[in-house]
Amino acid sequence: MNATTRRALDTLNHRFYESFSRRFDATREHPWPGWQRLWDVNTARRSDLSPPLEILDVGCGNGRFARFAVDQIDAPITYLGLDGSLPLLAAARRRSRCGSKARWAATRLGDPFATAAAGLPLRDPAAGGRFDLVVCLAVLHHLPGRRQRTAFVRHLASRLRPGGLLALSVWRFDQQRGFDRKRLPWREFRDLQLSRGEEPLDLAQLEPGDHLLTWDGNREVPRYCHLPDSAEIEGWIDGLELLDRYRADGASGRDNLYLLLTGSSSS
Repeated sequence: MNATTRRALDTLNHRFYESFSRRFDATREHPWPGWQRLWDVNTARRSDLSPPLEILDVGCGNGRFARFAVDQIDAPITYLGLDGSLPLLAAARRRSRCGSKARWAATRLGDPFATAAAGLPLRDPAAGGRFDLVVCLAVLHHLPGRRQRTAFVRHLASRLRPGGLLALSVWRFDQQRGFDRKRLPWREFRDLQLSRGEEPLDLAQLEPGDHLLTWDGNREVPRYCHLPDSAEIEGWIDGLELLDRYRADGASGRDNLYLLLTGSSSS
């Protein structure tokens, strides 16, 4: 996938979240059940470490993981949330219970997203912006380009302190009821772009697993979502230590695949 197509898909998602941020926020009140297991794994790994726990939340949305984290721990916590939606970041600032220990920063998905995460140390500039826990929940499906997704996971792993935990969740939207009704064919969207006088997407640049999904039946402002195959997911894991892999969440209890990772055991 070329850079022009990646930017176009990133812009498409930015438009989606700007358009539906209030309704999206209203439907994201509670933590996903799968978060408890990742938290328990993280807690077990930190049993001999001193607080504060420093968290980087990439694609934090309305900050609900921050609220979840504060409810889980009776110890100092510092938190940095990154997201591309200004309305959702505003909701996170209002609703987070982290107080002065939280920082929020706006950054777009795509190549600049990783750069921003690298340049925002939370507490100690000398630490180079490294964290005890890095979470990237329901984000990777919005990142265009297989090569970019793999590089992005590598970058997130590089933000870990020794012994830190990287928690990823992968949305398995193809297994949800009503998936076919939510899917917008690429050619239909390309025709819509042409009717609006917009530069159409180059469909030849799309990769297997790339989809457009509608929200509440709105076909004018869809979101780009990618469904990775098993080979791609194994590529993310390669060279890292896989601590846990499990399915959780949604009506089926299997809507999200979680991967809990740490740095290479040989590093």
